Amino acid sequence: MPTPEYNKQINNDESKCFHCREMVVKFLQTKPTIRSISFVEMELESGEVVRTGDMTFSVFLDEIGFDRESYVKYGKEFFSSFMINFFGEFLVRENISNFVDLSSTVDSQDFIQAISSQKHRKFGISVQGNAVTFTFHISLLPTILTEDLKSLDW
Repeated sequence: MPTPEYNKQINNDESKCFHCREMVVKFLQTKPTIRSISFVEMELESGEVVRTGDMTFSVFLDEIGFDRESYVKYGKEFFSSFMINFFGEFLVRENISNFVDLSSTVDSQDFIQAISSQKHRKFGISVQGNAVTFTFHISLLPTILTEDLKSLDW
């Protein structure tokens, strides 16, 4: 027999799922403009600046269907790995040519080293004011492009 505490937990989980559905619907109704795509750089002890293999891009919170009120309303669900990865990967896939264009500026040997040194696992996120910045590893790009090529009828 389920306890009242168990029922409360189940209802809370359903509320989280409902919030996730609401967020996905809001997000999919938008067509945000990708702002400032760049590589993450790090300065070594020697003073040399190198690219880490990570890329960042920004969008405005209101352009992905959220305002400050909804941002507060969804709170933890907004920052869940599932939602951040969904938003981030969807935006990269929808704007893949922008990311490929920037990655083509990287020396081919550096690119190969970057994509083989680590694998993309999940997106990072930061929010400052109305700007949402996503961070991901460049190895996601060939993964997406390979999937796209496999879907073509040859």
